[in-house]
Amino acid sequence: MLVMSLVVHRPESRRFRLAQRWAAGDEVDREAALEDTYTWTRNTGVRALWFFPIWGALLLIVVGVVAGASGLRLVQYEVVGAVAAGVGMALIGTHSFGEGILRPVRAALGGIPNIGDSLPRSRPTFAAWLVLSMLGSMLVFSVIRAMPGALPALP
Repeated sequence: MLVMSLVVHRPESRRFRLAQRWAAGDEVDREAALEDTYTWTRNTGVRALWFFPIWGALLLIVVGVVAGASGLRLVQYEVVGAVAAGVGMALIGTHSFGEGILRPVRAALGGIPNIGDSLPRSRPTFAAWLVLSMLGSMLVFSVIRAMPGALPALP
């Protein structure tokens, strides 16, 4: 979890600096700080879409090795890990995580009336993110649930 957070969410990102400085009491451009929080969230989604498939593939290769798989079966575990676990994880939680942790910051930064009205609206919309999250959940849980059926029964 620590590695995923450091790679995908990058807490040291320069996009946080204005908001951090504002929270520390420094005088900063609140609109620029607010815009940086939206940019950070979009960048998090992009990083998640390349990192989670790699992470999922490595995770299921390790699971395959522990289960005694070799050769072509390990390649199958890798593909399932990258596509089902990796892409599915990115679709399930990336948007919710970024938006959830930044909601209080954005509310505080947007304390000036109409500060957020000039910023572009969320793209994709909340409804589109919800659909992607539900499809990702269905993909991950369906594939992971079907995997034990592909393995021979243990004595």
